[in-house]
Amino acid sequence: MASSGTFLNLTLPDVGTTLGPTWATTLNNAFVDLDDHDHSTQGKSIPSAGLNINADVEFNGNSATELKYTVFEDQGSDSTTARSIYSKGNDLHWRNSTASVQITKDGLVKGDSNTLSYYTTGTSSTYSIPAASGISFINAAGTGTTTVALTLPSASSQAEGRFYYIKDGGGAAGTRAVTITASGTDSIDGGTAGGNFTISTNYGHAIVVTDGSTKWFRMQN
Repeated sequence: MASSGTFLNLTLPDVGTTLGPTWATTLNNAFVDLDDHDHSTQGKSIPSAGLNINADVEFNGNSATELKYTVFEDQGSDSTTARSIYSKGNDLHWRNSTASVQITKDGLVKGDSNTLSYYTTGTSSTYSIPAASGISFINAAGTGTTTVALTLPSASSQAEGRFYYIKDGGGAAGTRAVTITASGTDSIDGGTAGGNFTISTNYGHAIVVTDGSTKWFRMQN
């Protein structure tokens, strides 16, 4: 009998030599071996160049293990798929069931709504702080005759203890006070719904912190 195949090592009948009954038995055994062949523990590896996956791959509860790295194509816009990690504008993002959170900015880790961010937002006019933001420091730099009016995000959209450091970076709050207003029915220091306070000294600052529900507290002014 002749053996054929580098990897399957099937025993096949010799053409023109193996007789009828033996021929049939040998060929049947080869098909049984082929059907039983299992690649879970052995077999020939397929190079990546040989793969062209054009649909979602379901792992069905299994993990992708021993990956060296993963390369993401730029999504170009926010993902709408829950529990997905994706690249947008060359930065990494995570989407939970309702919203997306930016993880990196310009190659550095960007704080989310629960952590202090080292990134600064400068504003010289009206500005509403976005709920899904890594901003922690706001440079309220009014210039000329421009005043700065800031609106805090909804307290319930933030984790308890989330805070913002607001600074009159323009040094003009003595004549053009910086106004900080609570959104909706939120209060500041137990005041009225949608209440506000001001920074009214040049280069003054304030820290506000939320209870994660309906209240903001002014820590310093």
